[in-house]
Amino acid sequence: MQAASAERIEHLARSGGAELWRRIEPTDLGAIKRKLKAKHGNFTRAAQNLGISYTHFAHVLGGRLQVIWMVQRIQEDLELSDADVLRLWPLLRRWPR
Repeated sequence: MQAASAERIEHLARSGGAELWRRIEPTDLGAIKRKLKAKHGNFTRAAQNLGISYTHFAHVLGGRLQVIWMVQRIQEDLELSDADVLRLWPLLRRWPR
């Protein structure tokens, strides 16, 4: 089911549904992944466009890595609010100390 959804998003992104990413609500990191795929076509291209290595990019999207400048680039790219970022990456509330 998820594969079909991912293929559909990639197809829409390539076929003129470029603004689809704006309609996806940032409810969780899965939604962020869908937004990035809709906007850039795939994660490799998204990582390249944002200037982040793919390995680090995947870890940030998985919630395993929380590097401020990487999260900030994703925030700017997807036009996320500060509240969205803090909800999606909650450890950023407590760091740095």
